[in-house]
Formats: sequence, structure tokens, C-alpha cells
Amino acid sequence: MATAISTATRRAPIGLPARLPQWGIAALVVGSIAFAGTAVLIVQSSLETAAGYEVQRLRNDKTALESDNQRIEADVATLKSLDRIEQQAMGSLKMIKPSTYVYVTVDMTPPGYRVPGDPQQAQSIPAPAPTEPWWSRIVHGLFGQRGEQ
Repeated sequence: MATAISTATRRAPIGLPARLPQWGIAALVVGSIAFAGTAVLIVQSSLETAAGYEVQRLRNDKTALESDNQRIEADVATLKSLDRIEQQAMGSLKMIKPSTYVYVTVDMTPPGYRVPGDPQQAQSIPAPAPTEPWWSRIVHGLFGQRGEQ
């Protein structure tokens, strides 16, 4: 006799039913959705926490940069001080303060300078004479004398 096992008498592996009941499938779907929702919440929460730490780090960096900026502005103000510049000039550069000051005034305008709105000056300075263009001499030299056509 053959020892064949019919499909009707075959059993499912231990721990798993041959066919899940309807409520088992529904429970599996609901459980999967709950797990996915929980996983999304955990990921979102961890991303939010990381963003919070990044914001705090950036605020600390901003505070440090602002204090550096204030320190640099104070250094600039110190270096711009006229007393410090004078001491530097007299000390390391061996400059001396002038004993007398000489002021020179000139009552003439420089040549070629036009005072805006002065009608006398406009009449006294002649307008430049029109000159022949530079290319005209080349053309006349190549094609003949002036006046010929």
C-alpha cells in the first residue's frame, strides 16, 4: 500500500492556521496601519528635535558673531581715535606738530575752467573751431585731392 497523504488531511504548519479568519485579516491591517502611523510620528518627532537643536546652535552662533562684531567695532573706534593717530605719528613715525600755518589763496580760476552760469566767461572763451575729420585726409590721399569728385 502506498503511503500517500491526501490534501484533505494535510495540516498547516504549527502556529499558523490553514486559513486566517476574517477578523484576523482585519486585525492585521489595523495593526499595520497603527505601526506605520506610530513610525511616522516617531520619525517626525525626531526630525523636529533635530531641527530644534539646529535652531539653538544657530542662535548661539548668531550671539557669538554679534559679540565679535561689537568687539571689532570697538577696535575700529579705538584705531580711528585722533589722539591715538597723533601719538603714533609723533612716536614711531617721528613727526612733529607744525609751529606755524600758512594759508595761500588764489583769486584766479584755472585756465579752461568754466564757472557755471557766468555769461561774461561764455563770451570771452571762443568756441572750438570745427576741424576736418581724421579720416578725411586718408580718403582724399587715396582717391585724389580735395574738391575733385
